[in-house]
Amino acid sequence: MLVYKFPTLFSIPNKNNLNKMKHPDILYKYWILKHKFKKKISNSLPTFGINPNLKLNYIDYNKMFRKRKDYKETLIQSFDYLKKLDVVPWLDLDMIWNEHMKRKKDYGVALQVLLGLAANLNVYYAE
Repeated sequence: MLVYKFPTLFSIPNKNNLNKMKHPDILYKYWILKHKFKKKISNSLPTFGINPNLKLNYIDYNKMFRKRKDYKETLIQSFDYLKKLDVVPWLDLDMIWNEHMKRKKDYGVALQVLLGLAANLNVYYAE
């Protein structure tokens, strides 16, 4: 109902429509295939600098977690805090960290969730 009531508002590019304006289905499907192709190349050959991560709130957290010192330090502190509280004993945080940093697997979304969990627990236990 909202799409029909406010078509202009819902045609604004955002991460759910791959930052594209609303277009016919065939063109949108082309963009999706193009995005998947770029993602495969990026995962296989990361040194090319292709950034297909259109759905990451406009920040490539995978790149930030691997490259920027402040992001790494924040993750390390969060992981240490989660280990201290023993909140996620079923997860091997060191394995997740190592495989993500060595580009063996993509744990970017999991790192964001774990970072958020640590931040929320820190606020909760600080009160």
